[in-house]
Amino acid sequence: MTQRLESGLRILRNGKHCYVGQLRLSHDKLEIHSDDGDMEIRTPDELRREIADGHAQLLVPDGSGMLQPVTAGWKENESKKAPERRKRITQTLQFVETRRSKGVLMKDILSELATYFRENNLGRPPSERTLRIWQEKGKGHESRVSPKWHLCGNRRQGPDEVLLAVIKSVVNLAMIDSDRFTISAAWALIEAKYDEQWREIYGKDSRPPPRSMQHLKNYLRAIPWSVLTKLRMDGRSGRSITRVAVHAHTSSVLWDCVEMDATVLDILICDESGKEVGRPVLYVAIDVATGYVVGLHLTIQKPSTLPFVECLRFMLFAKPDDFDKRYKIKNRIEVFGKPILLRVDNGAEFIGNTAEELVYHLFGDMARCTPYRPEEKPHVERFNGTLKKYILTLPGATTSSVNGTKRTPPNDEKLFDIDALRGLIYRFVYDKYSMLMNDLRSTIIKKAVAPLDILVGMKKTHTEPVPISRAEFERSLSFKRDKRRLGHDGISFEGWLYHSDDLAKMYGKFGPDQYEFLYSDLDATVIHVISKSGGEPVPAYEKTHEGSIVDRATAKEIRRLIRLEGKELNRRAFSHSLAEYHRLEETAKTSRGRAKQARFTALLDAAENHTRQTMSNFTVYQAHETQEPCKAIICPSEETIAPKGRMMGDRK
Repeated sequence: MTQRLESGLRILRNGKHCYVGQLRLSHDKLEIHSDDGDMEIRTPDELRREIADGHAQLLVPDGSGMLQPVTAGWKENESKKAPERRKRITQTLQFVETRRSKGVLMKDILSELATYFRENNLGRPPSERTLRIWQEKGKGHESRVSPKWHLCGNRRQGPDEVLLAVIKSVVNLAMIDSDRFTISAAWALIEAKYDEQWREIYGKDSRPPPRSMQHLKNYLRAIPWSVLTKLRMDGRSGRSITRVAVHAHTSSVLWDCVEMDATVLDILICDESGKEVGRPVLYVAIDVATGYVVGLHLTIQKPSTLPFVECLRFMLFAKPDDFDKRYKIKNRIEVFGKPILLRVDNGAEFIGNTAEELVYHLFGDMARCTPYRPEEKPHVERFNGTLKKYILTLPGATTSSVNGTKRTPPNDEKLFDIDALRGLIYRFVYDKYSMLMNDLRSTIIKKAVAPLDILVGMKKTHTEPVPISRAEFERSLSFKRDKRRLGHDGISFEGWLYHSDDLAKMYGKFGPDQYEFLYSDLDATVIHVISKSGGEPVPAYEKTHEGSIVDRATAKEIRRLIRLEGKELNRRAFSHSLAEYHRLEETAKTSRGRAKQARFTALLDAAENHTRQTMSNFTVYQAHETQEPCKAIICPSEETIAPKGRMMGDRK
């Protein structure tokens, strides 16, 4: 149900209702007609940019048949169950349409739905009336199928912190460490401890609000059984129980599936002063249908979530106008968008909580490959092997291109800096690799083709999905905005000085002024400055950190320790303190029991955050004036008490 640019697509543009009249894919043009008779010619990429930037909106029919605008970021306020519900409705409608195409009557299809839902674990099947509503909504945009739980005032009513703390302690001590506790027995223990804690905090004369066992069930539902099994058992037994079969994904549609991987290149690079800084890491994303590289990011940082995010940025948005000229690229085709499925391996940078939440918010589906099975990502693995052979021919390579043995570059061998190596890789990817014969596709269609040829053909015959907006991407990364003055030496923010070559060019073009920039608490090493002329934000780096990944809270603590010791704040002092800080963190976790308890604590904290969103609110009413001020009477508020029955959005 992903929306594509096709003939008849309705959009709201400049306050007018418009539609795509005719696609001229061979000329890379399309006609946009408005209801008042105007007509404009635009390229597909130009229209997709307008939709991504919010200058144009999709028009989809509502329940009464009227067209309503839908922004590119319509998923931003959804609950976590909304994608699952959309998938359930879509799967049901596909089953119904398949049976109807075979001539099966609707009454027989309704009787078959019960068996279909039971076999596929889809919960309770819909009634005939609900199925008619789903069929009506399924004819339009996928936002019509999405549940509107975020518009309901009862969705988040506030937590009971006392109950959450009691549930967390009982689950940790009773249910995780023992199999002999049932939910009923655990809830009886929770009720007794909850009553005791409540009266201790609010006074002996206060009564706790009524609570149900559903709170405990919501808490336990948020704990993945596979993670809990691995924690309670040894690693080998846990993996054997939780192992799931994985099917290698193939595709014949552009943006249907994208493979992504990170690899350390066998080459040494230097900084601006010519000092060796180590081996860089390259993040690559390749479209499965074409074999064309759609995402690239070269960094000196260790593999982590933030370089993974920068590779996503390269893939999701259009490149700057001077991109080809800057890197001297001759054969690149502009391609950007949001894949339906993102396939990654089990690296820490891809399976961390931040990465999973980001991909969930932007894509909704990320598949992990089986460990030690590179054949499940054939396109990106093929690219890594081809690129590494090219890297061995460059100065600074740590492996010989002749016999494959390890080598140490001599002192007189000139090394590339990261910008020069990035330009070489870009030219290799777009001017050479994309024009090489694609072995996987050539075998199928019985003729020699290259990724560039496949992409050109698909852009003529296939429409690409509507991309996400930049504002939605920033919200998914928890970016914050601020404004500081740009000088010749960079931007000073929170005691750090951020600078880069691109920022110096911006200073030379627009001069000193107040500039808005984006920053994240996850990484203190980089900010993204918004140019006066618009376009892609310009990254600026804090050189004190020497490319190390550190969040802002840790960076502030290290700077505070340096000041207390009376040392001068420079690169060497900061790097030494950061290494010492990480060493102390590792030392504190040498005990196997402490490490296991830390994983338990993280698991319980995640379940607590999940349960907090589903708990009903309560109001504190003070006792009679003659009573002591410290005592209170707690009772549910008549206005905020939760309705009886199942929670909204719960299928059971």
